Amino acid sequence: MKDIARGIVLIGVFAVPFLPLVVANSLFFPFITGKNFTFRIIVEIIFASWVVLALIDAKYRPRFSWVLGAFIWFVAIIFCADIFGVSPHKSLWSNYERMEGFVTLAHTFLYFLVIGSTLTTEKLWRTFWGTSLGVAVWVSLYAAGQLGGQFQINQSDTRIDANLGNSAYLAIYMLFHVYIALLMLVRTAKRNMRYLYGLLSLVFIYVMLQTGTRGTALALVGSALLTTGYIALFERENALLRKVAIGGIIGVVVVAGLFFKMKDSEFIKSNPNLARVASISLSEGTTRFTIWSLAIEGVKERPILGWGQENFNYVFNKYYKASLYSQEPWFDRVHNLVFDWLIAGGILGFLAYLFLYGSTLYYALVRPLYAKYADTFTVTERGLILGVLAGYVAHNLLVFDNLISYTIFAAILAMVHSRVAEKVPAIDDVVVEDTIIKNIVAPTALVLAIGTIYLVNIPSLNAASDLIKAFQAKTPDAQYAEFDTAFSRNSFAHQEISEQFARISQSVFQAPGVDQAIKDKFTSRSEEELMKQLEETPDDVRIMVFLSSYYRSTGQVDKAIEVLERAIPLSPEKQQVHFELGLALLQKGRTAEAFDRFRIAYELEPANEQARMFYAAAAIYAGDMAVRDELITPEYVAAYNTNDFILRALYDVKRYDELVAIFEGRVAANPNDPQNRVSLAAIQRQIGNTDAAIKTLEQAIIDIPSFKQQGEQFITQLKADQTPQ
Repeated sequence: MKDIARGIVLIGVFAVPFLPLVVANSLFFPFITGKNFTFRIIVEIIFASWVVLALIDAKYRPRFSWVLGAFIWFVAIIFCADIFGVSPHKSLWSNYERMEGFVTLAHTFLYFLVIGSTLTTEKLWRTFWGTSLGVAVWVSLYAAGQLGGQFQINQSDTRIDANLGNSAYLAIYMLFHVYIALLMLVRTAKRNMRYLYGLLSLVFIYVMLQTGTRGTALALVGSALLTTGYIALFERENALLRKVAIGGIIGVVVVAGLFFKMKDSEFIKSNPNLARVASISLSEGTTRFTIWSLAIEGVKERPILGWGQENFNYVFNKYYKASLYSQEPWFDRVHNLVFDWLIAGGILGFLAYLFLYGSTLYYALVRPLYAKYADTFTVTERGLILGVLAGYVAHNLLVFDNLISYTIFAAILAMVHSRVAEKVPAIDDVVVEDTIIKNIVAPTALVLAIGTIYLVNIPSLNAASDLIKAFQAKTPDAQYAEFDTAFSRNSFAHQEISEQFARISQSVFQAPGVDQAIKDKFTSRSEEELMKQLEETPDDVRIMVFLSSYYRSTGQVDKAIEVLERAIPLSPEKQQVHFELGLALLQKGRTAEAFDRFRIAYELEPANEQARMFYAAAAIYAGDMAVRDELITPEYVAAYNTNDFILRALYDVKRYDELVAIFEGRVAANPNDPQNRVSLAAIQRQIGNTDAAIKTLEQAIIDIPSFKQQGEQFITQLKADQTPQ
C-alpha cells in the first residue's frame, strides 16, 4: 500500500508542471477552466494518497518551518476575510473567467504541503524542476509557432500567449523558468548541461520579451540586478563566481541601456512586441494609478479584513471615476499585488501574505548570516531565490496572478521549506497500526477523495461543457435545453450562465420566424435567472446594467428604469449607468428626463465623446438645438455625422434636410460605399423628392458597377411608388 500511495502522489506532483499545456476547448473559458479543474482534481487525489502515505511512513509527515506557518496563517486569514466579505459565495468559488477564490487558494496550500513533504531529496527536486523546464521548452516552441504564424495568437495580433491564453501569464511563466534554468545550472557539475541551462534561460528571456509585457521586462532587469548584486556582495569563497556576478551587473545595465537607447531603431520598431516593451513610461500608467486610488478608498472603508476575494468590483463601481471611460467597463482586479491582497484580506491578509515572503527569505538569506549550521543554501542559490521572488513581486505590481504562477510560487516555497523544516515529535512519534490504515483510513480517504472531486468539480465542470453545447446548438429549443441542463447543475457559475442565457434570449427575441411561445419561454426564464443573481448579489452594478439592457431589448422598459435607478447611487460616476437610464427614458418618451440624465453623464466627463454624442442626441429630441450646436464644435462634426444614435434622433424628429446634408457629405467622403447612397435616397424619398432619390441611385450604379442589380431594384420600386394607383 505504501508503494501505491507514494506512486500516486509522485505521479500527481509531476503532472502539475504539465498544466500549461491543458486547453479544454469543450469548456467555457478553455484556457482557464481546463487547467483549474485538472489542478483541483490532481490535488484532491494526491492529498488523499499523501495522508495514507504519511500515516504509513513518518518520513513523509509534515515538518515545521515558518514558511509552513506563514502559509497556514495566510490561508486562515483569507478564509475569515472571505466568509465575512461582501459576497462569500463568490469569494469562496470565484467564476469560470478567473477560477480563483478560496477554493483555489486552499488547493494551492495543499499542493505546497504535499510536495514540501514528499520531495525531500535533491534528486527528486532536480527531477521536478527538470520536468518543469521540459514543459517550458514545449511552451516556448508553441510560442515560436505563434510568432511564425503556424499557430493562432489568442489575446492579440502579435503578443504571444502560447497555451496560457494571456500574454502576461506567459511572461511570468517564462520569468520563473529563467531562474529555474539558472538554479539547475549552478546545481549541476556537467559542463554540457550548464551550457544547455544557460541557453534555455536566454530562450525564455526572448519568449518573455515577445509577450510585450512591459512590467515583466522591468521585473527581470530589477531582479537580475538583485541576484548578481547579492552574489557579488556575499560570495567570499569563489572569486571567479564573484567576478562573474560583477560582470553580470555590468552586462544587465549595458544591455538594458542599449535596448532603451535603441528604442527608435528600425530593429526595435519592426518588432511590435519589442517596441511595446521599449515604450515603457510613467505616463502610460495613468489608468493603473487611478485604479489604485480607487483601491485605497476601498481599503479605508474595510481596513481589517477587506472585502473578500473576488470582490474588487464592488470597490471599483462605488469609487469609479468617470475619467476611466476609455477603459474596460468592469475591473475585477486592481492589477497590483499590494492592493489586490489589501482588498481581498485587508491589512491582516496582506501582512500574512508578506509573512510568506519574509519567512522564505529569512531561511534563505538571513539565518545563514548568523547560524552557520543552517547554511543550507549556497550564496548563488540565495541570490537566485532572492531574484525570483523579487521578479515575481515586481511583475505582480502591474498585473495579477494566475493558477500557473501560483503553482510555481508554491513549489519554490515548498523547496525552501523542504530544506529547512524540522521534525515535529508529536507528529512523527504517532504510530498507526497497519490494519487501521488498511481497513479504515485508506477506504475513508478514497471515499472522501471521490466525494470531494465530485462536489468541488463535476457539477461546475459539466455546466461549463453545457455552455459550449448551447452555443453550438442549431435551434432555439436545443439551446434552451442545454442551458436548462446547465442551470440544473447548481454550479458556482450561475452568474455567467445567466448572462450567457440572457444574451441568447435577446437574439431569440429579436429573431424573425421564431414562435412567440419560444420567445416567451426564453424571456421569462432569463428574467427569473437574472433576478436570482441580483437577489444573491443585490449591490452588484454590473448585474443591474446587464439586467436593464436585457429589459430594454425585450421591451420591458419600466423594469429597466427601476433597476437603473437602484444602480446609480451604487456607482454615481459610472457614465454607462447614466447612458442606460437615459436610453430607457427615451424609449418611454420621457424626453425631458432623458435630456437631464444625459446632461449629468456628460458633465461627469466631457472628454468622453460618447457622452457628448448622447447629450447632443438628447438635445435634438428635446428640441434644444442651442445645446446641440454648443456641443458639436468643429472637431466633433465628423463624429456627429457618423453617429448612428444622432442620425436616429434627427430622423425621429423629422430633421430631414440636415440628414440629406449629412449623407451627401458621407457620399462625397466615401463614394464607393453603396449604403450611404441608399440611405441618402431613402431620406430624399421620405421628404417626397423621389426624382432626386432615383438620380442618387442612378449615379450610384455608374460609380459602383457592383451595385447595379440592387440599385435597379430600388429604382424600380421607387418608380412603382410614383405611379398613380
